[in-house]
Amino acid sequence: MQYDFSLDGVLASSVGLHLQGAPSISAVVPEYKEIKVPGRNGAYHIFDSYAARTIEFRCYALKSTTQTLTEVMEDIYTFLFVAAERQIILNTDTEHYYKGVLTNAGEIADRLNVLNPFTVTFQIDPFKYEVASE
Repeated sequence: MQYDFSLDGVLASSVGLHLQGAPSISAVVPEYKEIKVPGRNGAYHIFDSYAARTIEFRCYALKSTTQTLTEVMEDIYTFLFVAAERQIILNTDTEHYYKGVLTNAGEIADRLNVLNPFTVTFQIDPFKYEVASE
């Protein structure tokens, strides 16, 4: 199966960014506060929030026959770095999306300059959202 993803409605493969395999999505992990009451045995564990969650794409750049390498790199930079919070949709689940922020921008820029495979990592909200039906 060919994996792909879109950011704000633009497919990664359309700008020359391709995935080496399935994306890695971390699990939702709740965090709890522990409250100890003096003079009592045990403690209360109260839900506080969710731990940071990430989605990672192992990518490589691939140019089409009509594009120069510089054009492909510019397209990928524009695709990845255009906005802070992004809507991420996987081609394996087009009915849901994740909200996320790119967290490893410096590493991506370095890797693109030498054309090595690289990892694109987004820190995402704990849950996925349903795509609004038209």
